[in-house]
Amino acid sequence: MNSNNGMFWRKYSDPFLAGTLLKLIPYGVTPNQISWLRILSWPVVFYFLFVESYAWGLVIFFLSALTDAIDGAMARTRNQITELGKFLDPIADRGLIFAAGIVLIPRLFGSPLLFYIVLLEIFQALMAARARRKLGYNPGSNWMGAIRMFIQSAAFIMICIGLLFPTPGFTSAAGLLLYVSLPLTFIAAFLYK
Repeated sequence: MNSNNGMFWRKYSDPFLAGTLLKLIPYGVTPNQISWLRILSWPVVFYFLFVESYAWGLVIFFLSALTDAIDGAMARTRNQITELGKFLDPIADRGLIFAAGIVLIPRLFGSPLLFYIVLLEIFQALMAARARRKLGYNPGSNWMGAIRMFIQSAAFIMICIGLLFPTPGFTSAAGLLLYVSLPLTFIAAFLYK
């Protein structure tokens, strides 16, 4: 990931993760391996949510979403940023969101929301590819895409919690977060230079 793209909170989150969770990860483990682990989690997340085993789906989704913060912080703090990592990370993010979204969104909110999320994710990916071609290198993720990923992940975690412990309005609030993520995805697409 490009460490110079306006993500001011990394000044705090990277040292925090380096002093806590990253200490548990051996130096032989690379950020790219963490991204591959997130990619391998897609079918597991999909399966547990599909069979309505929301507790397991929640745990696997949460741990997988956490790897998004871990691989980026690891790459930056251990000086292991690679072109492959810049390529894998957004793919791993989108796949995780799709794995949860394909199951949960049509069940709870209807297919149009899923369609808009997929359409805008594809648009953002095309804009990133355009930037790669124009710049001659991969610019990595941008701050708006990171916020969008956080909001979408929070929404799917809320949905799973709401399905496990039905609470009035909880799932609706998660749906609202998914709708909030739509313009963020659109804006993120235009932040690529």
